Amino acid sequence: MKFYSRLATIALLAGATLPAATITSYFLEYNGSSIGSGSNNVSDFFLEAGTQSDGITVTGTLDLFQGGSPVTTGVPLTGPVSLRFTDASLTCASSTFCSPITLFFAAYVFFEGTAPTELEGLFGVDGSGTAPNFLNAIVAGQNDAPLLGNVSTNGPFDESLPLPANFMITNGSNMAEFRFLLQLPAGMSNGETISLPNSLFQQLNTAGSSVPEPGTVAIVGAGLLGAFWFRRRQR
Repeated sequence: MKFYSRLATIALLAGATLPAATITSYFLEYNGSSIGSGSNNVSDFFLEAGTQSDGITVTGTLDLFQGGSPVTTGVPLTGPVSLRFTDASLTCASSTFCSPITLFFAAYVFFEGTAPTELEGLFGVDGSGTAPNFLNAIVAGQNDAPLLGNVSTNGPFDESLPLPANFMITNGSNMAEFRFLLQLPAGMSNGETISLPNSLFQQLNTAGSSVPEPGTVAIVGAGLLGAFWFRRRQR
């Protein structure tokens, strides 16, 4: 049975704003291996030891986006930029049980000028599952790794936390590292599905950004957006 994603996000909405910036190149990684950009570039299967077919299927698309479309290198950014794992699902097919897994996602982004340094933001997870279970979500910076732990996936889930004010993603003067992971520490039961469809993402604002990328508004909430706009109007 094929499962399609419906709704999920892991989000970092930066409170700081990048200066007008141009991305010269970027490289994507999934579970430590380089992957090309494009639709359905993540297609994985975690085979259970001692079986011929039991295991967890992971599918989705990992890429760097701006305004809902893949980033165009060499062109100045005009809005938010985000690493997104979109249209994704994790499904278990087993005669007994699927073992715990950890999924790593990263992008190494090179800028024409200086890369961003310290950022403020929000990290969250939003999705749905079909059985009693839980997941952990972690976004990794150079100096911290905020965690959303034991998030229930028994039906819809939506949790978030603010990032530390000194959260850093810079590695070198012109490179930024986007890194996050998902853990299923208790594994999955046969027939269980966790949908991550809208995206698992880490977002940064750029100069001139006034509206977050689609999906972010629902995560941040009306209260945070209202405060953001109020501060801008007071300047």
